[in-house]
Amino acid sequence: MIENCSDILFAEDSSCSFESFNCGVRSINNFIRKGLLEKVALGHCIARVCVERETQELIGVVTVSPYCLDRKRWGVRDNLDLIPQDVVSKFRERYPVPGWLIGQLAISRAYQGRGYGEYLLMDALDMIRQRAANGCGSIVVVHTENDRVKPFYLKYGFRQLPPDDSSVVFLPVRELSMLG
Repeated sequence: MIENCSDILFAEDSSCSFESFNCGVRSINNFIRKGLLEKVALGHCIARVCVERETQELIGVVTVSPYCLDRKRWGVRDNLDLIPQDVVSKFRERYPVPGWLIGQLAISRAYQGRGYGEYLLMDALDMIRQRAANGCGSIVVVHTENDRVKPFYLKYGFRQLPPDDSSVVFLPVRELSMLG
């Protein structure tokens, strides 16, 4: 059962251990074990964790931070049909598109396949939706770690930025309300 998700604000606020976390991807494990709490304390991101109520075992983590989509780097300038016109037209051609980055979404191997990834994604998107209601950001971006996780995001309406082999997927903030 999915319970007891909470914000991590500072290292001393965390009641779970990050040291034994293993999602199966070494670089993500290292970030969560050694860098996550520091990034949160420095204000680089907001992290949400899901913790098993009885054992306080870390089930999963999602991080969200402000982000700017560089139009030139991702070909958005030449592919404006890819991103809805009302999202990009608010900003002059030379300016990046402001948004949000889901930087890490990782579930411990012991809990994968049970819906925790969806739960943390929806929680992160809800957090973004609330902040975007105040005029903060137009797009949600994810740099997928590998092709294995890209279909997870595509299933929730994210679209791939060009080129076709790009690891970057996005979702306009205005479409968050459709995810319910």
